[in-house]
Amino acid sequence: DAALRERIQFIRRAELVNDAYDVEILAEGSGYRVIHPSGAAITAKTLSLAETLLLIEKRADSKVFTTLAFPMQDFNVALTMDPDQGAYYERERVKVLLQPSRDSWIVVLDIDVEGNAYIVYPHEKTDMRMIRAGETVTAAQLESTTPFGVEILQVFAFTEKPAFYDNLLGVLRLTDLQATALLDQLERDASKPGRSQTQRLAYTLAR
Repeated sequence: DAALRERIQFIRRAELVNDAYDVEILAEGSGYRVIHPSGAAITAKTLSLAETLLLIEKRADSKVFTTLAFPMQDFNVALTMDPDQGAYYERERVKVLLQPSRDSWIVVLDIDVEGNAYIVYPHEKTDMRMIRAGETVTAAQLESTTPFGVEILQVFAFTEKPAFYDNLLGVLRLTDLQATALLDQLERDASKPGRSQTQRLAYTLAR
């Protein structure tokens, strides 16, 4: 699809590849399907050209959060789901449980199938505290809703309170400016010790 290929080349952080890929785009009728490498459709419906380009743009921007490396990572955070199952059907609820191996300040992003980034922890004023080593905290309770597909839970943890932490209170869906600012701050100190990151894929399905 020459028109689609040409438009994709103008999307920041997006690249057309012939080998390992993050998403595969297939023509379907008059629209497109966007497929995860696992073979699952990322969205439940066929997308228009404009919707496909917007989804690629959002996912390209949000992918930076999920590929950010902390090369000096010196502790871990255990991320578990309750119930722990391969997929969650519409209206099913799941708790996200975290347990750091060191005292730390934790940030959890939920990146949905369209690439929108939501801060699910800290969420309440009572969340704005250091989590003790070995303590298990319920970071969020999520419900499977549209759009269905593959979501990513991305966890960042810091042994010292980040300068941006207090600004997260009350923020739900990150705007483009908020996402850029948060990413800049994460990247600035990524090579320092006292940082950890982990992630988990979650599949959501219509009943």
